[in-house]
Amino acid sequence: MPSETACPPVSAAPGVEALVPAVFTADRNGNCTAANAAARALLPGGADGRAGRSCLRAVFPADRSAVLAAWRELRTGADRSRAEFRLRGADGSAMWHLAEFSVAEGGSRVAAVVTDIGFLKQREAALQARLAAAAAELQGRSDFLAGLSHDLRSPLNAVIGLTESLIETGAPFDSVRTDKYLKLVNASGRQLLGQLNEVIDLVRIDAGRTVPNRSAVDVGSAVRALGEAARKEGAAKGVEVAVERPAAPLVIATDERLLWQVLQILLHNAVKFTPSAGRVTVSAAAGAAGVVRVEIRDTGAGMPAEKTARIFAPHVPGGAGKRTGPGVGLTLVGRIVPLLGGRISVASTPGAGSVFALELPPA
Repeated sequence: MPSETACPPVSAAPGVEALVPAVFTADRNGNCTAANAAARALLPGGADGRAGRSCLRAVFPADRSAVLAAWRELRTGADRSRAEFRLRGADGSAMWHLAEFSVAEGGSRVAAVVTDIGFLKQREAALQARLAAAAAELQGRSDFLAGLSHDLRSPLNAVIGLTESLIETGAPFDSVRTDKYLKLVNASGRQLLGQLNEVIDLVRIDAGRTVPNRSAVDVGSAVRALGEAARKEGAAKGVEVAVERPAAPLVIATDERLLWQVLQILLHNAVKFTPSAGRVTVSAAAGAAGVVRVEIRDTGAGMPAEKTARIFAPHVPGGAGKRTGPGVGLTLVGRIVPLLGGRISVASTPGAGSVFALELPPA
């Protein structure tokens, strides 16, 4: 099989013709001497007996070294050897085969039994893909936990540090300083509570314990109310928040609490990652077939395509640049929206902001 030396016409061998696997015999120089029908069908030229003239040419060039190595093992004294390789199909496809070589007829000839292992290779590729996916998921969870640990420590460290400072100062307390520190402790505590609640909600959804409680909800009213809250948050850092909603109600059947949670997360992130003097716009409009579309636009730093493609993964930060969060909120959004029967997408350009689009069905 490994020789490209022209072989004489290969005759059918009665002893191997009835075997299902492809069987070749060759002399010590690699010249084919016999082949059954299955073997002749693998060779260039189909089942023609003369096809045995170029056995090795049917093997993919990248795999010929494996076949030649197995042949050399026999030439150097081994009784058996084997090689995996691909053969070209009539349509140019690659078909994986296993050849098991053995010395025959007292060492004057070599027999090769060739078996189609395409199915096994497909299973191997599928298992490797599953292993790679599992490894990626494990790495993602590890990154998520590492990031979450960091972000939960930050507000907790602030609480501990500020209260220790007050304790060390001792009475009488400076009222201005105490008031400032207590407000910071309160804000840090609320931040920590919010992060913990998001993690708990995420765990509940992944465990299948969150079932939407649908009722008639006016999406336009929700957008207006949450937009007003975001406007106050934006004013504290010089970010303008605009609300655009139609005059007519946009009523759909959905879970009001989950909807508000999604919109709160998206608006909070938009304000958070938009620099001072920037702008955030939230709009709601009716679409085809009763679908309601909510868009949240910002003039923040934006994100590259590779980040938007993974923006709802647990370990991806929500903003551009340095790490500012584990992405728990956006991961939660990615889990809640399908529960509501909706779709969430993001379009972003570095330096030109981002647009999050939420589409919700009428029922």
